[in-house]
Amino acid sequence: MWISPYKYVLSLGHLCSDINQSILSAVLPFLIATYHYDYTTATMLVTVSNVFGAFVQPFIGMLSDKKNKLLYMTLGVLLASGGMAVTGFISNFFGLCIAVIISGIGVAMFHPQAAKLVNSVSSKNAKGKGMSIFSFGGKVGFTLGQVYTAFLMNLFGMKGTILFLIPGIVFGIVCSFFNKDFENLDVLEVEKKEKVKSEQKDD
Repeated sequence: MWISPYKYVLSLGHLCSDINQSILSAVLPFLIATYHYDYTTATMLVTVSNVFGAFVQPFIGMLSDKKNKLLYMTLGVLLASGGMAVTGFISNFFGLCIAVIISGIGVAMFHPQAAKLVNSVSSKNAKGKGMSIFSFGGKVGFTLGQVYTAFLMNLFGMKGTILFLIPGIVFGIVCSFFNKDFENLDVLEVEKKEKVKSEQKDD
């Protein structure tokens, strides 16, 4: 029996997106030790990342409702990874804030479009299963972020943050093979809604 890969691609994207939120928390002790920030200052980085990410997410959701834009997903994950990748090369606190804000916005860009597609690729009787597969990827990302950060910091020190780019690049490559399919799914979804509206008018 053929198994649809779409839910698993989106779950991989969720992993590659949410790993960055976990990385941010895990990298704080290294930032404190390297740049001699106090704990209050360091934890502000998490706050600004979450606040800006939360602020833009509704707007991304509204844009994705109007038109299916896979760019929101792929660019979002790349921004999320890229923002974290430069943290080991910036000692200025303002610069670090900009980096984590970019990462937080990237994470926010991914979720609305991806959640919309999960709903589209899941059959009527398997919506819960589709969402659970998608959520599983995010949980794995949160878990791996701590381990991945410790591994890179121990091997390469703060310069190892550049390798935080790897998840974003991996998802970008994988997603490129499914771009056309995801775009067609959105067209089918629109046609389905138009058909339902037409039937309701006829009734």
